[in-house]
Amino acid sequence: MRSWLLPCLLAWPLFARVTAAEPEAAASTLPSLPARLAPHLGLTADGRHFARDDGRPFFWIGDTAWELLHHASREEIGVYLDDRAAKRFSVIQVCLVPELDGLTRPNREGQLPFLDGDPARPNPAWFDLADHLVRMAGEMGLQVALLPTWGSYVVKDSQGLFPGRQLFTVANAEAYGRWLGERFSRRRNVIWMLGGDREPDGYEAVWRALAQGLKAGSGTPAPLLTYHPRGPGASGRVLHAEPWLSFNSVQSGHQLDGNAHELVRSDAGRTPAKPVVNAEPAYEGIPIGLDLKRGRFTTDHVRRNWYWSVFSGAAGITYGANEVWMTWSSDLEPLSPQVPPPFLGAQQHWTNALAYPGASQLKLLRALTESRPWTNTVPDPALVLEPPTSGTNYIAALRTKDGSTALFYLPQGGEMLVNLDPLSGTQMRGTWWSPTTTGTSGAGTFKRQGNRIFKAPSSGFGQDWVLVLDDTAKPFGPPGVRPPRPRPTP
Repeated sequence: MRSWLLPCLLAWPLFARVTAAEPEAAASTLPSLPARLAPHLGLTADGRHFARDDGRPFFWIGDTAWELLHHASREEIGVYLDDRAAKRFSVIQVCLVPELDGLTRPNREGQLPFLDGDPARPNPAWFDLADHLVRMAGEMGLQVALLPTWGSYVVKDSQGLFPGRQLFTVANAEAYGRWLGERFSRRRNVIWMLGGDREPDGYEAVWRALAQGLKAGSGTPAPLLTYHPRGPGASGRVLHAEPWLSFNSVQSGHQLDGNAHELVRSDAGRTPAKPVVNAEPAYEGIPIGLDLKRGRFTTDHVRRNWYWSVFSGAAGITYGANEVWMTWSSDLEPLSPQVPPPFLGAQQHWTNALAYPGASQLKLLRALTESRPWTNTVPDPALVLEPPTSGTNYIAALRTKDGSTALFYLPQGGEMLVNLDPLSGTQMRGTWWSPTTTGTSGAGTFKRQGNRIFKAPSSGFGQDWVLVLDDTAKPFGPPGVRPPRPRPTP
C-alpha cells in the first residue's frame, strides 16, 4: 500500500532508551507459559520454505490485523482468533504499537504504549495485552508476525498519516529490539516483521541494529525475521544479503495491475535461497488504488494475487480485509485528520467483515498445495506456450522438480497451449479444479508428448481455474485432498 495510507500502520516505537538492566527486569515479570500447539518455525534444507520444529513443512496463510491491539477488546481478540483458526489461517500479522493515533488514543482497556508518553517507559499493561494475544494464538496453533515499529518511525520522510515522527536511530534501535526480544522470548510462535511500508534504502544500519537487538533478546531457538517493504516492492532488493533476514517479504499492493508474480520471482531468484511471502497483496473491500471512484477489490480480484504468488514460488501469502486490518468501527472516526471518514471507505463493523468470502477461500489454496509435494516445486512459466500472457491475464505455472505433477493458474479460464516435454511419465491425467468451490472437471488422460491444448470449463472475469496435470504412475490423490500423514514407525 502507498506509504501515506497504509493499513499496516503500526508502530509506535517504544523506542527504548532502556538500559541493559531494564529489559531483564521487564522480561522477568512474565510467567513461563509456552504456546502449547504452535511450533517454532525454521526453514527447509533448501532454504525455500518454512518448516516446523519436527521437520514438517509449514505453509504461510496469513491474515492482516495491524490495529487489533489498539481497537479490539480482550474478548474481541478471542473472537478474531477463533474465526481465523477455524478458517485455517496459520499466521496473524499484528502491529505492536499502532500508528493510527496510537500515542494519544488509548486501547479498549484504557492503556497507551508508554507511561507518561515516554518511549523509554513501555507500559506493562499494553504489552501484557500483546502477550495475551500471542499466547492465545499459540494455543490455537497460530504464528504471530509482530511489527516492532512502523517504517515511518525509522525513515525520515513527509509521508504517512502522521508524518515527521522519526524515533529510531542507530543509537537506540538495538536497545529497543533487545527489550522487545526478551519481553516475548518465552513465546515460540513469534515471528518478527521489521519495516512497515517503507523502503530500507539509507536506513539499513538502523534496521540491522533493531534486528540484532531482537535476536540477542530472544535467545534460542532464534526467531525468524523478515522485512515488510513499501508496495509494490520486495525486501530482497536491498536486504537479501543481510544475515539477520531469514526470509523475504514482498508487497504487491493495492493496484489492479498484476505484478505479484514478478515481485515474488525477483526475490525467489536471489542467492542464497530464502523463502518469499507476499505479505500484503490487495485487501478485499479496499478501494482500488485507494480511490473509491475506481471501485473496490472484490474476492475475485484478490484471489488472483494469491495464486500468482504461490505458483511463482512464494512460500505463503497473506490475506487482508479492509475493515479487519484496522479493526474498524464507526465510533473510532475520525481515524486520521488527513482522511475524511469513513476511513478508506470502511463499510461495516470489523467483526462483520470477518465473513468476507475471501477469508474462507484461502484454506482451499492451502489444501491444494498440501495435496501435492509443493516444497519440491519450481515455477516454470515456459510450460505455457500460448496465449502470451501478462498483467491480469498472466497464467502462472508450477511443477515438481521431477516433472511428475504440474499446476497452472488461469485467472480468467479460457484455453492455453502447454508444452508437456519438461514433465515426466508416459501417461498423464488432467483435472480442472475450482479455486472457489473445489469442484473438479476431468481434462482427460493422454500420452505425454509434445504440445497440448487445454480448455477450462468456463472463461471470463471471476472464472479462474487451476489445471492439475499428474503422472498416472504416481500415487497422487484428487487435487485439494491432503494425503494422510505417515504413521511413525513403532
